Amino acid sequence: MPIDRVLILRPTRTVAEGSISLTPNALRALDHVVGVYDHLKAAAFSYRRLAMHADDSYLFGHLLQHNDEYNALRILCSTLHNIMLDACEEQPDLVQVRYGVHITSIEDRDDGVTLHFGDGTTARGDILIGADGIHSKVREHVLGASAPTPTFLGSCMLTGTLPLASLNAPPGWTFPAVLFTPVGLVSVWPHNTSGTEAAWCVAEDLPPKDRAAWRAYEASGEAARTAKRNYAGVQTPVIRALMDTVRADAVKLWTPHCIPEIPRWHLGRVCLVGDAAHALPPNGQGSAMAFEDAAYLARLLGAHPLDAPRDVARVFEQFERNRLPRIERVRALAHGTGGAKGGTAAGWKYTLKKWGMAAYFAWNGYELRDERISGYDVTTQEVGVGVA
Repeated sequence: MPIDRVLILRPTRTVAEGSISLTPNALRALDHVVGVYDHLKAAAFSYRRLAMHADDSYLFGHLLQHNDEYNALRILCSTLHNIMLDACEEQPDLVQVRYGVHITSIEDRDDGVTLHFGDGTTARGDILIGADGIHSKVREHVLGASAPTPTFLGSCMLTGTLPLASLNAPPGWTFPAVLFTPVGLVSVWPHNTSGTEAAWCVAEDLPPKDRAAWRAYEASGEAARTAKRNYAGVQTPVIRALMDTVRADAVKLWTPHCIPEIPRWHLGRVCLVGDAAHALPPNGQGSAMAFEDAAYLARLLGAHPLDAPRDVARVFEQFERNRLPRIERVRALAHGTGGAKGGTAAGWKYTLKKWGMAAYFAWNGYELRDERISGYDVTTQEVGVGVA
């Protein structure tokens, strides 16, 4: 059924700092279904492989990040959001973006959905798509009292930006790169088109805190000071340059949370997508899963009528039936690769892991590619729905 009007709710136009990677499976959805790939490519760092190093700078090999159609992209979150919102605002007859309102309650009836906002206003539509993230208000409506509380994964990510040249990388090094050390993983990702500016990330294991406590911890600079102490014994030139460059007042925190599998993603005329439905442990695919969700649901909505409640149910059931196996596969891979990328391994345990990785890369010709992830094509997924 052609969609004649879309209302998007956002708290503000601005977004948190940081950058993300978009792998070919995400770019396929953003290109063929959303139509913003050219804008993304013009504003991002394009790369074909991710270098994997040990703490002594030994190069294990590369994780291939491209296919015949796309290179991977690293892009600032703010740039990505602005490109997406610009695309919405270029279609005022189809899309309205409303800022600064929050949902207080949802009325889901056979003939439509009504949203009640904190400022006393309302909005009504045929369906509601809850793309409101890990702390989803819409998920509370879909699941009621059984809606899960997001769980902190125990590893806080310290991030920042710097000129790539300040790392004084040895000749022959390429970026992006991940360094495997006895303390944890350190990653460096160029994120502008020229590759001169980069984001860095290290993990720090910490007990859970509430949001106010996390903000205070970030503002205090203690997270950065702790990272400097933890990595004081790691002599990799790139890591030494990074730690010497980092300013405590310029470090940002990301505190990964996840939710357990939930019993359903939809109720009546309301459906969840992205982190609202399946917030996964960090694995570089969280945003990609949301883009795949949105692209597939858009194809379903465009292919089927939504006149009667049963029409809506069939579409949402097909959406969940198709997407759930994909999400579970990515969830399993996230657990298998260590989730939040934190943790330590000292002494002989680190040596064993290090040379185990070296052997694995060597056995596979020093290049690894996981087609289970990047090879997925949301545009080929079946959009037919079953008949009840």
